[in-house]
Amino acid sequence: IAQGAAEIHLFERSEGYETSKQRLDLLGKNLQFKLQLHYIKDTEKLQTIINKSDLILNATGVGMDGESLPIPESIQFPKEAIIADMIYFPAETPFLKLGRQQGNQTLNGLGMLFYQAEKAFELMTEKDFPADAVWEALKNEYSYFIHWKKQDAQVLFFFLHNSFSMQTRKWIHGKINREHAEKEIAMN
Repeated sequence: IAQGAAEIHLFERSEGYETSKQRLDLLGKNLQFKLQLHYIKDTEKLQTIINKSDLILNATGVGMDGESLPIPESIQFPKEAIIADMIYFPAETPFLKLGRQQGNQTLNGLGMLFYQAEKAFELMTEKDFPADAVWEALKNEYSYFIHWKKQDAQVLFFFLHNSFSMQTRKWIHGKINREHAEKEIAMN
């Protein structure tokens, strides 16, 4: 966001729309980019916004069951868009699978979990987090779960509308390990 986000579009279920709108209005007063809220059921608007997006993030729990999609299956992602999910188990959610099937780069939420743990550990213990040791332990214990390198997980993903400069997009694409999608396919 700090590198040039112009807009963030959020799609909300109708039952949470008003609460989200109030929160976003308050938050938006302190930001230097636009926050726009839409109904998720407006699939025409959803597709229009997705068509203009560089990064598409599922920030819901929908997909943790390994079956549910947070969007209609008919939605088409732009070829260059990165499809990300905050969910880290299953490693490939239906949302990520849809992105992979359409040829997009995908990334699950394990990196977010890892770096939240790092920050929490340091705040609570006032000690350095043993990042390399923890990452190795995760790789050994959950090898089926980790399909990318630790340093590739440092990118934050938001649902953005033509917001990154070309230089920033190249940096993001360079940070994502392209091999992880091939490993996921090979494992399935």
